[in-house]
Amino acid sequence: MRLTRLLRFRNAFFCLVLTATAQADWTIVSNESEPGRSGLVHRHVVLENSASRERVAADLAIFSTKSCTLRVLQNESGTDSLAEMMRGEKCLAGVNGGYFNEKFAPIGLRMANGQMIVPLQRARLITGVLLASPRGVQILRSREFSRRAGVTAAIQCGPFLVDRSQPIGGLNDSRPARRTFAATTTGNRALAGVCSDVSLA
Repeated sequence: MRLTRLLRFRNAFFCLVLTATAQADWTIVSNESEPGRSGLVHRHVVLENSASRERVAADLAIFSTKSCTLRVLQNESGTDSLAEMMRGEKCLAGVNGGYFNEKFAPIGLRMANGQMIVPLQRARLITGVLLASPRGVQILRSREFSRRAGVTAAIQCGPFLVDRSQPIGGLNDSRPARRTFAATTTGNRALAGVCSDVSLA
């Protein structure tokens, strides 16, 4: 059962990579796992495009939503590093997330400890919400979000790269950048990750 869940994540990750790199043939060059506390697993995966020999590296934090949850930590001053924030809050894993304007003010929905910090916004690319509630960790379309669901943490994000196991078309393929991403399964597993420079399509 656990292998099946991990394979689902692997397939989800492949969908992310394939969507982000124009449908090339990719193979796993290396796949290293390191177990952590509370059932969290750190996985470092390197994939290679068989035609161009381009490589993509990703670090994943895979966890059960029964033993771990998501929190949004506010870096009000913008001076603390992610590592400093995580140490101070005793977090098991973390990624930078969300969108900000030129003055470092958050753009899009942001909730921490059940409190609304920034309201939901309608925008072309930030079409999703990553949230934690008593129902677990979910990724919803912005239009599906409701505060009445007992949400403890939420961040507006996007664009969707994969939806219902299908890659999303029409995304920008000309601006490679380091990416942060999240994925969930129909079970109680979720992941947060970062990958080396890739485009969205």
